[in-house]
Amino acid sequence: MPSVLPTQRCIYLMASGIPIALLIAWLMPWAWMLSFAIITAVFVLFILDALAARSSSSFELQPYAPPVWFVGENNPFRLTVEDTSGRYLPDMTVQFEFNEIVAVADSEKLPADGVLNLDLSMERRGEARLDAIWLRWTGPFGLAAKQLRLAGELHRPVNPDIRTLQSDAVRFLTREADFGIKSQQDRGDGSEFDAMREFVVGMDRRAVDWKASARHMSLMAKEFRTERNHNVVLA
Repeated sequence: MPSVLPTQRCIYLMASGIPIALLIAWLMPWAWMLSFAIITAVFVLFILDALAARSSSSFELQPYAPPVWFVGENNPFRLTVEDTSGRYLPDMTVQFEFNEIVAVADSEKLPADGVLNLDLSMERRGEARLDAIWLRWTGPFGLAAKQLRLAGELHRPVNPDIRTLQSDAVRFLTREADFGIKSQQDRGDGSEFDAMREFVVGMDRRAVDWKASARHMSLMAKEFRTERNHNVVLA
């Protein structure tokens, strides 16, 4: 059951009626009943606005998240709000009640299509938990706001972000992979000469070029490369 609260517009209108009521009571004491007319009118409009606001019985929420989240940013999360009665959705503000692992904004504006996409940031490892989702919308006059709290019931493990390491490992270990239609050079492998550089520990001693070493007065070695993705034409 949603709770009904006055909006800032309603509070400002009621507050503005207080000095007018005091002024009427001071200048026209015999008409003191008129001093409460503005406040009474705003209160009546507030009741009518609360009755005219959309009911929450037809709202349906569908949160979605991938099976695993990672520490850091760019963790996708989607919330879909539907009205099963087929009517349009009112202007809504959504607030998520996550545990301390998830860093999220205080409130988000729900788009007109009812689909809210967010990139969440995870503070540390553990289990991210969505405890509740708060919905807030107003009536046609903007004086009364309805607020509804629904259970989130979403749990996701948060692991260290190894997505970049996995992609780099695949790129380094798969030396036979084709990376595109252009020539891909793999230095340090193959038999085609690529460059001459100073010998360092770890290089193949068979690649030492003694003539170049004598000219440069330093131990020089050859670097080789492998070229892939060449078109082979048999004629």
